Formats: sequence, C-alpha cells, structure tokens
Amino acid sequence: MTAKTTTLRERQRLMTKSEIVRLAFELFAKRGYEDVTVEMIAESAGISRATFFNYFPKKDLILHELAATRAERIRQAFATLRDQTQTFTRADLLRIILEKALDVLTEALSNFICDKSSTRLVAETLFCVFLGTMLEWLMREDVPEQWLVETMQVRVQFLLGAVQ
Repeated sequence: MTAKTTTLRERQRLMTKSEIVRLAFELFAKRGYEDVTVEMIAESAGISRATFFNYFPKKDLILHELAATRAERIRQAFATLRDQTQTFTRADLLRIILEKALDVLTEALSNFICDKSSTRLVAETLFCVFLGTMLEWLMREDVPEQWLVETMQVRVQFLLGAVQ
C-alpha cells in the first residue's frame, strides 16, 4: 500500500501508533521499562487504555515495534549504499555499513545512557558483544538457536548493567 492509496484513517492510525511508540520509548528511557505502565503510556499519548490495547495487545509488543523501526532504518541505509556500491571498494562499503550501524545504535542508546560522552563507546562495545556472540554461535555446531538468544540476552544485560 502506498501513501497515495492509503486512506486518511489509515494514515491517522499509523501516526497514532508511531506516537505511542515514540512516547513509550521516552518513558522507558526515563523510568526503565519495568516501571512504565500501560496507563502511563496511554496518558502520555492522550489516549485511553482501551485504545492503547487496540494498537498493542501487550506492552512488550512496543519493543518489537521499536526494533522493527530501527531495523527498517538500517535497511534503508543499506539500500542507499547498495545503489552507490559501484563507487566503493568492499573495504569502503564495509566501513560505511559498520559506521551507519554504529550511528543508529548510538542514537538508540543515547536515550538510556546518562553520560552522553560515553554513548558511542557503549554502542561500539555492545556491537562487539553482538558480533562476538554471533560468531561464537556460528562456529559452534553443538548449540541450538535458543543458545544464541539466551547468551545474547545475558551478555547485553550484563553490559548495560555495568554502564548504568
């Protein structure tokens, strides 16, 4: 569905959903995910609790929406880079992709980290943890996919706990 074929109601629904996600993200950054209630998000967005549940049947689905939004931004950046690849060497392209990924991660973390001067360092460290865990999982044929999810969660939580 393109912008020209969407109805006004569909566009308004998308704008409301986007606003709910944006405001929830701000609340999570200020108070922490566990301390933010659905009621707080609904009040911040100027909607009822019932309306919130029309968009997100569970609070944790907002996190999925946040991740999808970030992933889409990275996909768009990669698409732009792909269009320009004829002018770049592989090393240049890899450097640009890594920089863009780190920029997006740094921006996402800036809402959670009080010391803004260390945000880029935390993003780089988190990225290394992610890559290292992925490589370890790829090299170990003896571990299931669930190992990757569980190990990534433990390592990221440890890192973010050390930062705070």
